[in-house]
Order: sequence, then structure tokens, then C-alpha cells
Amino acid sequence: MNIHFLSESEYLVKDVSVDHIHERPFCIFDLEGTGIDVETEYITQFGAIIYQNGKILRKFSTLVKSPKLIPKSVEQLTGITNERLTDAPAFAEAYGQFLDFCGTAVLVTQLVMSMTFQCLKDTVE
Repeated sequence: MNIHFLSESEYLVKDVSVDHIHERPFCIFDLEGTGIDVETEYITQFGAIIYQNGKILRKFSTLVKSPKLIPKSVEQLTGITNERLTDAPAFAEAYGQFLDFCGTAVLVTQLVMSMTFQCLKDTVE
């Protein structure tokens, strides 16, 4: 797969091929963060399910320790508080757990080029 960024808000995906896609499991995931500005915010939670043939096979959720405090407005929106992150794993550990959970499943998320994809891309790099 090749992703070509055309602008800050547009991209073109080429050469996508998933063999036997109807037989494959899907990892449907979402992230929570300290806010929505990918330049200054951090991931605070991974949530995911493995879905195949109309059934949820497994669930995954982990909080992620953030180097930045969660604003009160985001705490109210997500239900994730700074206190809950005290004993959470660092990003590298949480991301490793997430990758292990996903395995070879096809990744599915919403709003890919917004917070979810950009935060993952920036943090992993």
C-alpha cells in the first residue's frame, strides 16, 4: 500500500490488496487522547475488537501514560482521568500490546487521517 499526502487534509491511497479479505479477521480500533491537535496531544487509550464472520472474537483495551495532563473538558468527554493514567503503561508497551492483539487482522478505524492515524504515525516514528 502506498499513501501519498496531497495536502494537510487530502491523501491518495494506491496499491491496496488484501488476499481473501472476506475470510480475514478485522481489528476495529479507536484511540483516545489528551485533545485533537496532533502536534501537541498524546494518546491515552487503545480500544479494539477482533471481528470475524459476524462475531466479536476478542476485546482489547489499555490506558496509556501521557506526558501531558488531560484537560478537564476531555476527562468529562472520555471518562479517562489523569488519576487513571498513574499506573498505565508507557506508549511503547501499550503499542506493543496492541500490535500483539491485532496480529495479522485487517485494521479498521474511523477518521483515519485525523487524530487516530496521525497520532499513531507521529508517535511510532
